[in-house]
Amino acid sequence: MEFLEELIAQASHGLRHYNSQIAMAMAATIFFIYGGGIHTFIRKTMAAYHFIVRLAIFALICAFGYGLITVYSAKLIAFLLQQLTDLYYAPMVLSVFLLVGFLADLKKKM
Repeated sequence: MEFLEELIAQASHGLRHYNSQIAMAMAATIFFIYGGGIHTFIRKTMAAYHFIVRLAIFALICAFGYGLITVYSAKLIAFLLQQLTDLYYAPMVLSVFLLVGFLADLKKKM
């Protein structure tokens, strides 16, 4: 059992160097899966407004809103991952990516 714990700890230690990239990949992938629903909601909400207003709001939301959501959720994910001990870090990263893959399959994004 100690061998397995040591192997997990070494994998976790190696992955920690890429914590911010892992968090950004998680955030961007989750946003890709559910971004279509957000986009549809915004489009339906703004349908009654004039074309110029819709265009301006859409540009602001795409340029700043989606970017801010991705960046700040990645920072939150990175912070939460950093709180894990080496014994749980690598298994959690693997589990989250498997869950995200499962969710993508459910939404027919794969």
